[in-house]
Amino acid sequence: MTSKDDFDRAALRRQLDHDDLQREFAGLDAGRIRRFLPDQKSTEIEQKKRRETERLMTALQILLLNPTYARVHADVSNFLNNEKEAIERARQKLIEELSEAESALAELRASASSLPDGRLVFAGDNGELIDELGSTLSESERSEVLISKAMPQWKDYRETQETAKGLRRQIHEVDSYEEDFIDPALKRLDSQENPYQLEELKNLPDAIERKRPERLQREFEEREFSEISIEADSTYGIEKPGFEQQEIASKFDKARLEIPDIDVEEGDIDIREKPEIEIKPV
Repeated sequence: MTSKDDFDRAALRRQLDHDDLQREFAGLDAGRIRRFLPDQKSTEIEQKKRRETERLMTALQILLLNPTYARVHADVSNFLNNEKEAIERARQKLIEELSEAESALAELRASASSLPDGRLVFAGDNGELIDELGSTLSESERSEVLISKAMPQWKDYRETQETAKGLRRQIHEVDSYEEDFIDPALKRLDSQENPYQLEELKNLPDAIERKRPERLQREFEEREFSEISIEADSTYGIEKPGFEQQEIASKFDKARLEIPDIDVEEGDIDIREKPEIEIKPV
């Protein structure tokens, strides 16, 4: 005769079987081995579930499921961020250098003489006078100029002009590099629907480096040299130019040998001799 407890256990078992079957149909983990659906059917359900999950994911999220892609993506992200940081450093230095060049240019212009038509006049190397456009003044024009010993040299004015012009060009190159290559690359790197494919991602750093302006390349080289120097200076035992370890050791030996003998009074301890230690049996 079936007892009430047996009936309750059977009901509980049927409910458990029903729940596990529904979980297997849904492709969910029941915390136990599969008991109802065959392996092929289970695989089909898992694949359907994965396709449904991927359907809800963006193209970038799907690519990032690949460990190789995820690693390369992170490396390229670091590369581009380093480029952005280097751009900011280079731009700040260029702006400061341009400010100095423009200040020097303003001082030269303020010290120059001038013609009645407003053209600035500078001294040439051989006593001639040259206007700000680079033309040598005629005799009649010379007579209209107040010549002073403080008149700046045309050569200095021209060199400072060229320096300022070169700095403006370098700023433009750095800005264009950022706008044309770095910013678009960062934007596509984070694109959810049109991400880089793996091969594109692998080739991106080399392609970008080939477009890197000379001034920005110098920024990377200077920073690498600085980091190497700091590391070397902070490393114990590294040999530097002018530092001979053998020479230092020989000086210590010489100093040790030149220590004068000290007369030891009776009762004093002579630190030059090791005292004998008597070991007594216990």
